[in-house]
Amino acid sequence: TGTSTAEVTVAALSGSGTIKVGSADAKTIGASVAGTADGQSLGSAYAKAVAINAASVPGLTATATNNIEFTVADTVVSSGDTYDLKINGTDIFTGTASALTTQQITDAINAQSSNTGVTAALSGTDLRLTAADGRDIAIGQTAVGTTGGLTAQVDGSSTVNGVVYRDGTFGTAANATNGST
Repeated sequence: TGTSTAEVTVAALSGSGTIKVGSADAKTIGASVAGTADGQSLGSAYAKAVAINAASVPGLTATATNNIEFTVADTVVSSGDTYDLKINGTDIFTGTASALTTQQITDAINAQSSNTGVTAALSGTDLRLTAADGRDIAIGQTAVGTTGGLTAQVDGSSTVNGVVYRDGTFGTAANATNGST
C-alpha cells in the first residue's frame, strides 16, 4: 500500500504509459477519459484517475482531488456596482448589487456544490475550494465598481491538515467554463 500526493499536469494522458505495482505485469494506461460533469475535462486529475483505474492494475486504485486557495474579503458596493461569481459554468452570484460577507460567499458556493462539484471552506481570509473527484475548478469573477470578493493567492501552495492547496487563479465570470485552473 502506498500513497502519492504528486501534482499532475494539465496535459491529458496519451495512452502510451505503463504502470507496474510490485511483481505484477506492467499495464498500459489508456488515454485520459473526460467525464460528463462540468470540470471533468481531459486534462483534469479526474480524467487521469479514470484512465488509470480502467487499466485494472493489480493492487492499484487511483483517486484524485483538486484543492485551490484564494484570499477572500467582504464585497463593498455602491449604487450601480455589481458582483458576479461563476464556478465550473454555474452562476454563484449574478449582478449582485448588495454587499456580501465572506461567509455568504462561502455558503453560496456550497449551495451550488451539487452543480459545480466544488465545496468551499473558510478559514479567516482564506477560502479553500475542493473538488473531491479531481475535476478542474474553473473560477470566474467580475466586479463592476465592487471591491472585495476573491483575490488570487501568490504566496505558493499551503498545507492544512495534510492537504496541499495550490494558489487559485481566475478569469472573468463569462469565461468560467469546463476545464481550467
